Amino acid sequence: MRAPTPDDLRAGVWTLRCLARCRHLDEHDVRTVPFPSSARIAGRGGRAVARLLRDREDKCLSNALIAQAWRADHGDPVDVVIGVTAPSSGFTAHAWLDDAPAAASEGHQEIHRISPKARVSSRRD
Repeated sequence: MRAPTPDDLRAGVWTLRCLARCRHLDEHDVRTVPFPSSARIAGRGGRAVARLLRDREDKCLSNALIAQAWRADHGDPVDVVIGVTAPSSGFTAHAWLDDAPAAASEGHQEIHRISPKARVSSRRD
């Protein structure tokens, strides 16, 4: 495993700040959770963002929103997709990025999308 770079460390701190803001998602419209901008952090720090989100036990919705914010700040906008399974098969909800592999949806049917444009208008530095 390689040593983290300064960009990895900055991206990691940014991710942890975003996760802290997601602790109360039920109190916010998900489009208006005030994530800080990551635009000043080099895009290669995205590896650290992805690893932190993958290795932590946070909710899929907060992970998808944070990944979306990072990517939008770095010129790669993508929608967050929210889906559900049928109640007959044991109702579950799940969130993922639109361009994730098909396995990411895990049999969920899309019911809602959050575009990065909706989120960008509510961003704060």
